[in-house]
Amino acid sequence: MKKRLMLVGALIGVIHSINIQAAITLDFATSDGGMTATGLWQYSAGTWFNNGYNAGGPATEYLTTPTLTVNASGQITGSFIHRFYFENNIDGGQIQYQVNGGGWNTVSGNLITGQSYVGQMNPSVELSGQYSFTGESSGFSDLTPSFVTSSFTLGTGSTPYDAGGSAATFNAGDTVKFRFLAAWDDSTTIADPNWQVTSLSFNNLTAVPEPATTAAAVSGLLAAFAMLRRPSVRAKLGALIGR
Repeated sequence: MKKRLMLVGALIGVIHSINIQAAITLDFATSDGGMTATGLWQYSAGTWFNNGYNAGGPATEYLTTPTLTVNASGQITGSFIHRFYFENNIDGGQIQYQVNGGGWNTVSGNLITGQSYVGQMNPSVELSGQYSFTGESSGFSDLTPSFVTSSFTLGTGSTPYDAGGSAATFNAGDTVKFRFLAAWDDSTTIADPNWQVTSLSFNNLTAVPEPATTAAAVSGLLAAFAMLRRPSVRAKLGALIGR
């Protein structure tokens, strides 16, 4: 009985360590999600936010996810909850992604459902001429501020996995990062925060395990296999399965 329990425990530990779930949620209510920030992006009170610049711009700043891994070949879906109040068509933001350490690509507005990009930016910022989150999101100024949801699907077209073109998908094992790009000109911001993000979730992506976690998983798997080689353990396991 003791060996049986040890075997079951080892197998459960391996499965838990490898984490084969096909979805991941970065809920900033409980942690900073392992995000990397530049400039004025801040984590506080369960959210990431950026208050922007009243002077001293132009400025472009990034909030970037940890490295994620594609679980199975095909599409990636994502969703994030946020609110924004940028100077209309002058300051704004986009969500972008990177595949296997390559260049950054913008998730185009036609791939975003729910709250998509609002307007086209003027020439004074990095996003010149591009569509972005700009102006005021619905309910931003309510007594109890409202948040909006933006969702997207990638893997529906040719590289860089945009709409149109021949069929293309992500491959299992591809590494992907996402980032929020916020850009301002050199004059006035509208409200604090300019942009606030409370959670970010994906399907068909998992976090890259830490080396220590991977080592523990391999060690546990080897121990489980070693136990399975013992005739007495195999006989007891067979009897258990047959019951």
